[in-house]
Formats: sequence, C-alpha cells, structure tokens
Amino acid sequence: MRRFSYEKPQTREDALKPKNETTDALFIAGGTDVRVQIKHREIQPSTLISRRNIPDLVRIDVNGKACIGALATIADIIRHPKLG
Repeated sequence: MRRFSYEKPQTREDALKPKNETTDALFIAGGTDVRVQIKHREIQPSTLISRRNIPDLVRIDVNGKACIGALATIADIIRHPKLG
C-alpha cells in the first residue's frame, strides 16, 4: 500500500493548500469509505485532507434562520437548543 500524508487543517484556506499542491489529494469527513478503497487498492491518494477540524463546517447558527455547516451531524442538530 502506498503511503499518504494526513492533513488536519483548521481553516478552509489551509485545507485548500494541499489540494492545490497535488492532483490526487482527497478531502474526507470520516474517511471510512476512502480507507476501504485504499485497502483494496482502488485509489492511491498522496494526501488525505480531513475537514473535521474546520469550525465553519461543523457550526450551527440560528439568527432568524438556521445555518448548518456541511459537517454538522443529525445528532448535533437534535441537541441544538433552538433546533432540537
């Protein structure tokens, strides 16, 4: 199996840097399906870029309307005091 680097950026801007540096970098949230594909040698990315530590993607804001980040889970929404 080919080795790959694992990046954990804290901002959206930082997440784009490794993606712009190589054509085969992949964004992941959990990565379960990606790990299976790597194990079966279906894909061989040089870099995996986790989106889990980017606060903008996991946030939930409610100010007249709900703004839910792309990585907010159903459990996060249910537990939110203004949405659940």
